[in-house]
Amino acid sequence: MIKRKAITFFFATILSITFILIFIFGEWERPFELVPMIGIYSLLFAPIILIYGVPVTFLSDYLTKRFKGFNRIILELLIHLFFGMFYTFVYGIIFQSSNFFSNFNDYWVGEGELYFIAGIMTSFFFWAVDEVLRRFRSKQI
Repeated sequence: MIKRKAITFFFATILSITFILIFIFGEWERPFELVPMIGIYSLLFAPIILIYGVPVTFLSDYLTKRFKGFNRIILELLIHLFFGMFYTFVYGIIFQSSNFFSNFNDYWVGEGELYFIAGIMTSFFFWAVDEVLRRFRSKQI
């Protein structure tokens, strides 16, 4: 299971950063700059995803181990998305603003939406890659 989580971490980080750079920041207009940017942003955000994302996926596996089939898949997706939103909220509200109440509206109107979308997309890709690897492994056995 640890091997699957390590592979999930690697592919989910690359996929989510690629998706965010292409579709949110519009880097598809400069394809030759996209590959180095993916590498740089992967190095910047990989520790955060490793420290926060991998334990969340272990937690979701633990919480859903008694469920089977579609119910387990949906519950794991909801757990991943919830923790993606939770991280975005904690990071954006508490750590980015010096005065919580005065900056609350300013945060969510501008860059907070980008953090929110990035957190959701990263957690979705982490769940999706983990599910694909889980199904691939179960087909091999």
